[in-house]
Amino acid sequence: MRRQLAAAAACAAIALTGCSNGGGGNGIGDAANNAGGGSANGPVVQVPPAKRGKPLTISGTLLTGQPWSTSDVQGKIVVLNVWGSWCGPCQGEFAGLQKVWTGLQAAGKPVQLIGQDYKEDPATALATVKQRGLTYPSLRDDNGKTVLSLGSNFVAPPTTIVLDTRHRIAARVTGPVDVTTLNGLISDTLAGK
Repeated sequence: MRRQLAAAAACAAIALTGCSNGGGGNGIGDAANNAGGGSANGPVVQVPPAKRGKPLTISGTLLTGQPWSTSDVQGKIVVLNVWGSWCGPCQGEFAGLQKVWTGLQAAGKPVQLIGQDYKEDPATALATVKQRGLTYPSLRDDNGKTVLSLGSNFVAPPTTIVLDTRHRIAARVTGPVDVTTLNGLISDTLAGK
């Protein structure tokens, strides 16, 4: 009976992490502060500037065929959202992410939102982007290269990572993120928090 209960608890924990099983723990470790997060968000973690790791370089090919890299957006905050069209919680985020992107552009904020498609062919991903009216760019699935570069900071889609202006991890949401939370994380990062 105990084994059955343990197995059921393990299955429930896996189901709650997102759409897919990725790698290990949060990777942000003792530097992490819980930034709150309501029922619309997964676990939210912020890292104080003094405890952030090395800068990340993310590069790849956009769904539209052009190359893209964090080196193209030096000095800007980068918000990376890992998604898949097959992922229900990811589908639920699209409208909010588009709203955040539209607001950032209208305000002229030095922030680049970039999607990272995960585990599907570019044609399917591009069709999803067009159907949903998403105007922020998304990278093609690169056989997991980008998510592997995130290490244990990626568990499953949806995952949203906020990189500071030096492209160090400033915040992470594992699971769906709502507009208010994402705007708050971006504002904190812009303010140097």
